[in-house]
Amino acid sequence: MGNDSLGGFDPTFVFLVFSIVWMVVFGYVFYVARRQSEVRNDLEDLKRELGQRTTAPDTDTGTSAGPEEHA
Repeated sequence: MGNDSLGGFDPTFVFLVFSIVWMVVFGYVFYVARRQSEVRNDLEDLKRELGQRTTAPDTDTGTSAGPEEHA
């Protein structure tokens, strides 16, 4: 009987392909998590910059410039 009971597939080959697929999946998840972290940092920088602009004093009136409502 031998290898015929497995449908002609070598278990080592199947394990190798399975391992490669999971490495690709984990690599992609790592890449997406890293990009998400970078985007989150950029968003925080933008919020900080907008916060500085809205709290900076207006030179004409002496009041703070910015929208009436704060999110």
